[in-house]
Amino acid sequence: MDISGLRNSTRRALLVTILLAAGAVAYFLVRGEGASAVIVGALFLAWGYFEYRGRQLDAEAIEDEDEDPFERRNRRR
Repeated sequence: MDISGLRNSTRRALLVTILLAAGAVAYFLVRGEGASAVIVGALFLAWGYFEYRGRQLDAEAIEDEDEDPFERRNRRR
């Protein structure tokens, strides 16, 4: 897969995560559980952002091609 395709799929995955977070927030707000809505929405958004950022760093590593992107990701953990 080329880099532009990887970046586009990363953006689409982030958009899906944002939509899931919005759906979860709406679900809990309709049920009258505002605190749960905020917590679940924040968890979805945080997970989506960190997944997005990790994929962006992998794409940058592939562009560099100096090292394996999985080695770089394992070093960050």
